[in-house]
Amino acid sequence: MIFTEPEIAAVGLSEEQARARGMAVRGVDYDIGRVSGAALYADGYTGRARIVVDEARGVIVGMTLVGPGVGELIHAATIAIGGEVPVGQLWHAIPAYPTISELWLRLLRPWDSELRDPCPGSSPSIRTWSRGRPGSCSRVAWHNKAADVVVDFARVPPFAGESSS
Repeated sequence: MIFTEPEIAAVGLSEEQARARGMAVRGVDYDIGRVSGAALYADGYTGRARIVVDEARGVIVGMTLVGPGVGELIHAATIAIGGEVPVGQLWHAIPAYPTISELWLRLLRPWDSELRDPCPGSSPSIRTWSRGRPGSCSRVAWHNKAADVVVDFARVPPFAGESSS
């Protein structure tokens, strides 16, 4: 953590360091100013984030953040890296909305299609956000296996601008 203006925070390996260690990695960059919570933090918020994922193990091996207040975000990355939390499990840690922490879902989006259950089975495993969207299944539920909790989105009111059908 470097307390500059803007702040700089990093944990783990850079993409170059990971490749030098022989890892097959994927780096994902995101403009932090694009998450809804950034507008609440400051008008014209600008910042960048990068995660580095070891594709073979499916875990984050590094994260770098630059922007106002990013020191508050680095601890979550430290836990994910130190605990070798699989990318699929990170989807279960849904951040509050609207906060800058939404950044996590944006950074994990490239693995979205691999992580979500496209509805082939009889019980949901990971979030299935269908609500009748084209190309999606009809089931609208989320099952957290670890907590054995099922959320039935058919009972949740639609989001703003979305029909209930």
